Amino acid sequence: MRGAVQEVYKAIVDEVNETPLVPAGLSLIGSSSEYGPPMDLYLKCEGMQKTGSFKYRGAWFVLSQLPTETLAKGLVATSSGNFGKALASAAYDLGVRRDLKIPISIVMPSRSRTSKIMATKALGATVYLSGPSWSERQDVVNALQKSTGASCVSTVNNPDILLGQGTVGAEIMDQMRVYGEELDMIIAPCGSGGLLAGLALAFHGSKTSVFGAEPSKEGADDARRGRLQKRRIDRVDSSTIADGLRCPVGKAAWEVIKRPEYVEDVYAVSDEEIQMAMGALLKHNSLVVEPSAAAAVAVALFSASFHERVEEHRGRRCRVGVVLTGGNIDLEDYALLIR
Repeated sequence: MRGAVQEVYKAIVDEVNETPLVPAGLSLIGSSSEYGPPMDLYLKCEGMQKTGSFKYRGAWFVLSQLPTETLAKGLVATSSGNFGKALASAAYDLGVRRDLKIPISIVMPSRSRTSKIMATKALGATVYLSGPSWSERQDVVNALQKSTGASCVSTVNNPDILLGQGTVGAEIMDQMRVYGEELDMIIAPCGSGGLLAGLALAFHGSKTSVFGAEPSKEGADDARRGRLQKRRIDRVDSSTIADGLRCPVGKAAWEVIKRPEYVEDVYAVSDEEIQMAMGALLKHNSLVVEPSAAAAVAVALFSASFHERVEEHRGRRCRVGVVLTGGNIDLEDYALLIR
């Protein structure tokens, strides 16, 4: 599957932004303690991707694989914001390419941030609001499919999503060659799991170990708990500030994430640690990220279990990549959240 991710990257490389991979510097690492763990952090800035998050990669690839007849009938998906924006934007871009109008309907929980709802509408999508739970959102999706004849673009059960999001990993590998090095570890946030599973496929067979990051609040750490219980947890109802991570891992992603040979471990962090990570990124790297994006940095800075894993890496400082998945957040909300 690693080769499959590389092939997808070749297919979409001209359609996506190559986002920066930058060394974080010692000041960010040291913000977790007096000295910090013996690692060098590399920040993959997917907030600079089209529509402000990594989601555009998977959205473009999925749409590019669909026949014109399916696209013309319309598409429906559920999203807390970022995938909806990405799908609407990719549909417009592909529609221009094919001289085709692609109707997009996005189901969003009613507690979604206003900026994400408005941005999704501004990109041409019709937005429908639902209850907060994943099952409530899916009920609205099913109803729209029946009433409009549109096809559902699933973020949780579509292998093409995994391959598209996995191109983040393929791009990182190319960029690390500039430093003449490989990453020892990479951490990515885990919501529906497309990015984490895609990275696991991209790095499988390499020297890079893959780790996931989730919020601990109110059971949002379903991937971590599911691995312990050896089953996929199919319901998450959390009010964590990391709104993009309030959903269960999808079936396709779970088949990858549950396997330690693909994802070595998944760590959970508190909302307070996510807020501190947001503040540290602003202070030390002048980066504004949304809470979901900061979860992986919170693991790198504050997870004692992850630090123990880093300490096991003997001989030199551990090279750790962190995916900053997006930067779509109201400035007013951001000002209230950072610490």
